[in-house]
Amino acid sequence: MRLTEKDTGFLTNLEHDDDSVLVLPPIDDPSWTKQCWGQAAHDLVTQLFELIDGQAPIVPRAVRKRARVQVGRFRRLNDSMFFEAAPPPDCLYRFDAELDKLIDIVADTGAVTCDGHEVSEAAWHCEVHSPVLQIEGKLVDFSLNLDLRAVATEANQPSTLLEERLVRLLATQPRGWRTINQTTYGPALLLPCAVSIVAKSSTAAGSEVDAREQLTLWISAWFGRMSLLLQAINIGCDEEGGNSAPLPRVPLTIPLIYVIGGKWTLLLARDGPDYIYIAKVGVIGDTESLMGAYLLLASLRLIIRWIEGPFKEWIEQTLQRWDDAKT
Repeated sequence: MRLTEKDTGFLTNLEHDDDSVLVLPPIDDPSWTKQCWGQAAHDLVTQLFELIDGQAPIVPRAVRKRARVQVGRFRRLNDSMFFEAAPPPDCLYRFDAELDKLIDIVADTGAVTCDGHEVSEAAWHCEVHSPVLQIEGKLVDFSLNLDLRAVATEANQPSTLLEERLVRLLATQPRGWRTINQTTYGPALLLPCAVSIVAKSSTAAGSEVDAREQLTLWISAWFGRMSLLLQAINIGCDEEGGNSAPLPRVPLTIPLIYVIGGKWTLLLARDGPDYIYIAKVGVIGDTESLMGAYLLLASLRLIIRWIEGPFKEWIEQTLQRWDDAKT
């Protein structure tokens, strides 16, 4: 998986139409069903709620003593909050380094919000938002992307096969449209965007509304771009005698994240026949406390697991279908 920076270079003819988006109640509403949103989204949300409700451990037991000291005497950390790990020999160093980083991020969050001073979004991005994502050791900014070169083969070796298939598919597109995403930003042309992230400073007026509108714009454009690519695949299969049924719209529910200061909130988007449906999951962690930061890290890892699972499988199947029709 790769994490890349967004730009504003939208493809033409993919403009957002407010009438095409239907914002639904939060997912604890009765309208939320597994049938509507899909098994993968249902599983992801179930696991996230287990984390949020304190039903799943989020802190490595290897740093239990240090974590308890950092949290202080005003909050008790039960044993159920800690998990055992059987990672490589350097696990203690890795967990200690992770804890040090989270402590720094929490301190930086406090620093940029102290005394009620207005702080720029650039300061938030530099001091808080990017470091959270960089804990995974990858170059990170405002989208989570699937790196096709890093997808392993059956022999567990990295392969460029998927990327080669994607390049062949995009070669059939008009010049200026040869991208898997809704942006012409160079580094993201061949990296399928799995999760868009919008981050705002906590003091900016209307930050949450702006963030949600920006995410709505991005996901509308992304669904539109993917629909055009799926249409190209269907046409290609028909021309080559492919007998599989036409692909539907994007069959996955796609996570979206907006960050307001130190709080991270998850939305879900689904491409329907008449509307793009968007529902709010809720806050998945924050950088205002150590336990909030550990919750956020655990939540992000669940989302990354979704990217490397259902999202990757769908990309693989889509490109495989295209390749089969052309060979």
